Amino acid sequence: DLFESFNGDIDLQKKDINGKGFDVVSSGLENNGIIGRTDIDARIFNNNTITIDMFGNCFYRDEQYKMVTHARVFSLSPLFDGLNNVNGQYIVSQFKYLPTVYNYSNMCSFNKIKDDKLSLPIQTDEENNPIVDTECKYHPDGYIPDFDFMAKYIKAIEKIVIADVVRYKDAIILKTKEVVA
Repeated sequence: DLFESFNGDIDLQKKDINGKGFDVVSSGLENNGIIGRTDIDARIFNNNTITIDMFGNCFYRDEQYKMVTHARVFSLSPLFDGLNNVNGQYIVSQFKYLPTVYNYSNMCSFNKIKDDKLSLPIQTDEENNPIVDTECKYHPDGYIPDFDFMAKYIKAIEKIVIADVVRYKDAIILKTKEVVA
C-alpha cells in the first residue's frame, strides 16, 4: 500500500559504464549496489526511492539513477509524499530481513514482497490513540506513519554512533600520548 515498483528498460552492461551521467544500480552490497555511471539512454529513476536487488539488499536512493535489468533490481517509488533520507533509512531498516529469505535460487521480486508487512510507528493523539486517516492513504485501517518519530529515531542513532566514534578516537589519542611520552 505504500510503494509501487518499477524496473529498468535497458539491460545496461559493464561496457556501458563510462563515468558520465547517472549512477547505475546493480545487485550487491559493495558501494550500495552502484557499479558506476553512464550516460547511455536508459530509464532514469527518481531520487527519494528505494532499490531492492534479487538477494534482498535494500538501499535508499537520494539521487536519480539508472538500473541494470539482468540483476533483477527493482525500484520502490513511494505512494506518499515526504520520503527523504532520514525516514528512508528507517524504512530500509525494516527490509533488512530480506537477505535472510532470498538468494540466487530464490530471488527477491516485488511480486514476492508486495504483501509483506512493514512495522512502522504510527501517529497518535495525546492519549496515545491512533490518529486515523479516513481516506486510508497509508494503511487499510487508516493508520498514518509517524515520519517525525522515524526522523528523531534515526537522528538519535546517528548521535550515538558519533559519540562512540569520539570516545574511540579519544582513547586512541590518549594511548598514543602514553606511548610517545
